[in-house]
Amino acid sequence: TRTRTRTRTRTRTRSAIATAMAFLDQLRAIDAFPKHLDEYRLKTTHGAVVSIVSLMLMFYLLVSELSYYSAIEVVDKLIVKSSHAEHMKVTFNVRFPHVPCDLISLDAMDQSGQTQEGVIHHVTKHALDPETGDFKGRGQRHLKLGTMTEEHHLDHTKAEGEGSEGGDEKQEKREDVGPDGLPCGNCYGSEEDPDQCCNTCDEVKDAYRKKGWAFAPDGIDQCTKEFVLSTVEAVGDEGCNLFGDMDLTTVNGNFHFAPGKKMGEASKLGHFTVSELVSFTFQSFNISHEIKSLSFGNTFPGITNPLDNVVRKISDGHGMYQYYIKIVPTVYKYIDGREVVSNQYSVTEHLRHVNPGTGRGLPGVWFFYEVSPVHAVFEETKRSFMEFITSVCAILGGVFTVMGFVDTIIGEVMKRLGKDTLLR
Repeated sequence: TRTRTRTRTRTRTRSAIATAMAFLDQLRAIDAFPKHLDEYRLKTTHGAVVSIVSLMLMFYLLVSELSYYSAIEVVDKLIVKSSHAEHMKVTFNVRFPHVPCDLISLDAMDQSGQTQEGVIHHVTKHALDPETGDFKGRGQRHLKLGTMTEEHHLDHTKAEGEGSEGGDEKQEKREDVGPDGLPCGNCYGSEEDPDQCCNTCDEVKDAYRKKGWAFAPDGIDQCTKEFVLSTVEAVGDEGCNLFGDMDLTTVNGNFHFAPGKKMGEASKLGHFTVSELVSFTFQSFNISHEIKSLSFGNTFPGITNPLDNVVRKISDGHGMYQYYIKIVPTVYKYIDGREVVSNQYSVTEHLRHVNPGTGRGLPGVWFFYEVSPVHAVFEETKRSFMEFITSVCAILGGVFTVMGFVDTIIGEVMKRLGKDTLLR
């Protein structure tokens, strides 16, 4: 019985081996990469050269593919949106080489020509040497926006002063002559003695200090007088650099650099007639300027601002230099999920010549902006790993196949020339 069992087991084992061998024979029949014995392989010098070239080419293509796989590609698209952010941040750095800081101011208006209310701004003025362009002294904060854009704005009628921070209203101007017959300036309610006179801006400041009141020079005749005289003396001796940022509404509008409102107060002091003040403003406000930088929002990779480092020199200095800016809201999406909301812009420009007495406006530099309903979206993308593997396989297989054809062609050429034996 045991002998019969062993015989049957051996028979089954032999049958299984025969079946496996038959299956392997059938599997070898579909081998797409047949092998040759070493003694049947012919190695040549030109084959070695082709092999070396193939390896170098593969290495170069693999390195290039790896670099391409590691690189971040930015894909852009345009979409139309009817809504956008209510405010945008405008950052600027503008130089006026021939306009003193006391004369120039900044303001923002909407498309109807009304001043934009509640504009948050952080603007600094810094005096410049007109010859070297270097900074003079220390910069000062530009606390109050406001400009004059028309000639009739210089005809300023005196109004009652507003109250100080202490809550007391500035008194109406007293008699111009004191008890002793000498000129007596108003102290605007800060005098300790009814007969006290404040003939200079410093005397008004000192009287306010003694009262413990906060001092604001707006509406103080003595300070306006000193302001006008210092501005006249500064013309030709200094320029002005204005830099900072403002939060403007995205409703179409403008912001501009023009003569400040304090110049209009000079007509009520009697030192200038309106016509003299108009002439002085045109002579002193040279609109030649340099825009070091101008942007409408945060920076992101690849952004370019057309007005950066722009210099405009006007021969006569008179005119209204106008920039018409088309703003395109932009979103930049980083590959890690972060987003930057900003704006790009294009610009055209125009110089409008104005002369004193024509009523066409006062000189200045204007930036008119319009927000587009078309939004741009930039998104960082990267190739997948499977795409990289597919490209690597294509490179290896392609180079191997092509260089095999090259090796075959070279071998046939050498054989026909009878030089094949020399290259073995």
